[in-house]
Amino acid sequence: MVEKKKSKPKKAAKGKSSKAKKSAAPKKRAAKKSAPRKQRAKKAAQEPVVVRVGKFEVVSSATLRNVRISPQKARLLIGLIKGKQVEPALQALRFSPRKGARFLEKLLKSAISNAVERASADVDKLWVAGGWVDKGRTLKRLIPRAQGRGDIIKKRSSHLTVQLGERR
Repeated sequence: MVEKKKSKPKKAAKGKSSKAKKSAAPKKRAAKKSAPRKQRAKKAAQEPVVVRVGKFEVVSSATLRNVRISPQKARLLIGLIKGKQVEPALQALRFSPRKGARFLEKLLKSAISNAVERASADVDKLWVAGGWVDKGRTLKRLIPRAQGRGDIIKKRSSHLTVQLGERR
């Protein structure tokens, strides 16, 4: 017994379609009804968002963008101060011979002042809860080489972020 395969209907050539095409009208979305902007702002001010990082409740953070240091070198310094209290972290950065230590020391001082001004935190109870380094833009420069060639030098930059918190 031989079964016959069902043949697919043949497609009409472009422009010679016998069926009328459906119009592709955009679907209307239901408008969201939300509170006016002033009410949302009041609600946001009343409910402080508590962010937890490990053993810490984050009080403040500071970001320094487009710093001319490679992310790899900056990550070494972030690892040096993570999990320390603020004073020993500042001391470690102050006596570090690395170039990025100056940037990170300035950033840490800024985060401390943010915590004192905005969250009215006690400086003695602040810890470096976390921090990270993101890659910034890379400047590409040419250096001349032998026989008319040129090599590319990549001048990397970073975005540094430090978070301060209080121990739970």
